[in-house]
Amino acid sequence: MGKYSAKAELILSDDLDQQLEGSHGKRKQKTTLNDEANKESKRQHISDDTNIEEEERTGVCSQGSSHATIMTAATAAPTEAVTATTPVTAVVEGLTTEPRTTATVTTTGNIIFGMGYKKLAGIPWEESEQRLLDELKNGNPFLDIKLSLSGIVNTMNPTHYQRIKQYLSKCKYEARLDELVDRFRQHGLDTKSNALLDEINLKLTNSNIEDTISLVDDLKKPYLQSCGRSGQGYRVLRIVEQLLETMESHSFAESEATTTRRIMIIMEEIFRWTRIKLVDGEHVSECTQSMRQYNEIMYGNSDDRIQTGRKIDLLVKCGENKDVELSSIEIKKPLAPPSLALEQQCKNLTTNGTILNYLQAISSSNLFDHVVAMDWIGMAGYMYLLVDIDGIYYGKKLGTLTLPKSPNDFIGLKTTLDLLFGYQYTMLDLAMEARSAIGKRQELDQMCEIIDIQDQRRSIY
Repeated sequence: MGKYSAKAELILSDDLDQQLEGSHGKRKQKTTLNDEANKESKRQHISDDTNIEEEERTGVCSQGSSHATIMTAATAAPTEAVTATTPVTAVVEGLTTEPRTTATVTTTGNIIFGMGYKKLAGIPWEESEQRLLDELKNGNPFLDIKLSLSGIVNTMNPTHYQRIKQYLSKCKYEARLDELVDRFRQHGLDTKSNALLDEINLKLTNSNIEDTISLVDDLKKPYLQSCGRSGQGYRVLRIVEQLLETMESHSFAESEATTTRRIMIIMEEIFRWTRIKLVDGEHVSECTQSMRQYNEIMYGNSDDRIQTGRKIDLLVKCGENKDVELSSIEIKKPLAPPSLALEQQCKNLTTNGTILNYLQAISSSNLFDHVVAMDWIGMAGYMYLLVDIDGIYYGKKLGTLTLPKSPNDFIGLKTTLDLLFGYQYTMLDLAMEARSAIGKRQELDQMCEIIDIQDQRRSIY
């Protein structure tokens, strides 16, 4: 390590002192004779060409070297201290003399600064420090805290679930989640639709895309005559036709807007000729806006985003005079990094938690206890339930979603459509219950000036 590293050590030592001073109040300003002696000793060491050349040749600091005395928050912190989900406390040693031999670091920013300072000094990181760096590279380490503060347990993410599982009553919530999953799976593809997909898959396997599209056209006519355009079989054929027309035109370099448009086409076929509204294009969620405004009124210290709410890729709504949000769908472009996928998952869980909270507020009974949502990354995604069990919201995976990009992928479409039509049934049922609850709520509001109705209603927040 050469003279420039030694100079950098002096600069960073002063910088770290300033960092700690900003975090923990003003430290003593008097500099003792020992302080001056230590700094003078380091300056003498810089001018000692023999020692510098030896360190540059070997690349390793000797025990007596001034570089070997560098101890930072990262070096002194115990393994459990460098954990993003718990308060971080570390001791800085060797940077100052009495009476400032130790300083307490309680911010992750100073821990990370200490890691950089340590790296520059040529001291290897410990396992706990490397683990912290991996967490920062692979995703926001505070997402678990955000979910916990929102009262959400993410059973889909093994890391989050294992951390919080020990605090949960196992038999109560798992039985309820399994019950709702089984109920959801009863409303997917019917027998005729399954048979249609098998026939189309066989044709695509033994022929080409053009011949398969011709088969789909032939199959649509009898379904139009018997069930009309709203029947499930005709919807399935329309979706298959759209997928075949765009097959082999996909690219990993596609933008998020292109990915959203592809998924939107499928969702429009699922909900065409129903009262469900699909709103795309980074639309603002009114539920999240109302919740942010409420939090600002109650607690304050928020930011400018309270006036806008969260922007959602695809919102599922219902309503006539006033729309009611039923579900939030987040979409990211292909090859989105894991960190972005985790942030998307956290955002969508909390958004759908706010939607569920709003639905519960418009009904005095326990009518709404779960919603269904989706996350997409390219043409692959997953669907999940968000269930309220004793005031805690549990995210439970229903299954994975894949839309075919080539003939070889077509065989997996049946599972995806089974989930999507189960989603359709759930949204239509939820919309009907929401409209009924809103109608009753409006009737109660008209009587609020005449009689006491507090036992029949609750705050929408």
